[in-house]
Amino acid sequence: MPRPIVVVADHLAVTGGSARVAVESALGLAAAGHRVTCVGGSGTPDPRLAAAGIAARIVAPKGGGRLDAIWNARAGRAVAQALAEAGPGAIAHVHSWGQSLSGAALAAIRDADTVGVVTLHDYLSVCPNGTFFDFSAGAICTRKPLSGACIARACDAKPYPFKLMRLARHAATHRVGRLFEACPDAIVLSALHRDAIAPHVPAHVRLHRVGNPIDVRAPDGPPSPRAADAPFLFVGRLTPEKGAIVLARAAAQAGLPVAFVGDGPEAGAVREAAPHAQMLGWQPPERVSELMAQARALVFPSLWYEGQPLVVLEAQALGTPAVVSDACAARDAVRDGETGMVVPAGDVDALADRLRRLAQEPDLASRLGAAAEAAFRADPPSLPAHVAALETVYEVAFAEQAGDGAGETAGAKAHRRAARERAVAAKAG
Repeated sequence: MPRPIVVVADHLAVTGGSARVAVESALGLAAAGHRVTCVGGSGTPDPRLAAAGIAARIVAPKGGGRLDAIWNARAGRAVAQALAEAGPGAIAHVHSWGQSLSGAALAAIRDADTVGVVTLHDYLSVCPNGTFFDFSAGAICTRKPLSGACIARACDAKPYPFKLMRLARHAATHRVGRLFEACPDAIVLSALHRDAIAPHVPAHVRLHRVGNPIDVRAPDGPPSPRAADAPFLFVGRLTPEKGAIVLARAAAQAGLPVAFVGDGPEAGAVREAAPHAQMLGWQPPERVSELMAQARALVFPSLWYEGQPLVVLEAQALGTPAVVSDACAARDAVRDGETGMVVPAGDVDALADRLRRLAQEPDLASRLGAAAEAAFRADPPSLPAHVAALETVYEVAFAEQAGDGAGETAGAKAHRRAARERAVAAKAG
């Protein structure tokens, strides 16, 4: 049934994956008949929101800087006002809060006695740096979040004082904002994402698997044959956890052409490891699609628990096979040897071997690409399908939370009862 929905996200312009999903799901929900309002933390809202009749309230920054990420009282007031205006039956759907909205936005949802749902786009809900990745070691972190070993470890990509700030943000999110009391229904993006998060959330939290939507136009006519010297392609930030340096070394070892779309602090190291590489920087989406369609294969060598790498699905939609690491959720989207290849994360020799094979056997690359495209088209992760899955989650959340469902903790139930009593008293007064 149509409901008032308040979408909460740090950014309401497409500045990254979670922001894109927040904006596009808001548009899809509005198209499905829901009354959608958005609250964002900074920037100018995507103009498509206003065109669709979606009101967007921005909590303009006032110089708080990083302190806003720890506790932004203005954001809490903005969310509270949006929920009050939404009226009875509203659902708050949180996509992000860690950069500007803070735990204050979560506290507003909890205090309003509103049904809350959160999409866990990364691991910020359970890991202070949000990645389960130790940047000092260049490897996945297996320490228990907030244990003594976790707190003491300088795992962040930045100096240790930034880790302290992230610890403070984490404490505010859980001890004051009480994320999982505000939003006991949480969306994960993939099986790997669920398995990484599940051990670290309270028992009452209901985890729902809903993949992100993707819209890739099918190419007109049959795909053009790949050139004999078609490069292998990387698309993404050039940061340590993305593993671009692994691909650079593998391509250099195999003596094969490679192109990198993106930029970041590892750009110099990538260029040094593979002097022959094409360093293309960031490109418009249309150009990225062209490069994907022309590539020998997309390579996704991520070293961390990436929840749902959309670039792999985009390549598959274009008939380009993907070579992915076994550390990230891209492995869930690839059947090794059938629709692509899966390699051990960080293994330069293994990756170089797969690249050589694809270069030496063009028929293999074509077969894998065709199978990948067929698998994608058989069950495309479209926006309407995404919205339908969200509506199912909302109905479960509403039945459980609005009805004091058995899954909630006693503390959460008591808090909701008290909030309802305060609301009744305020109206009576």
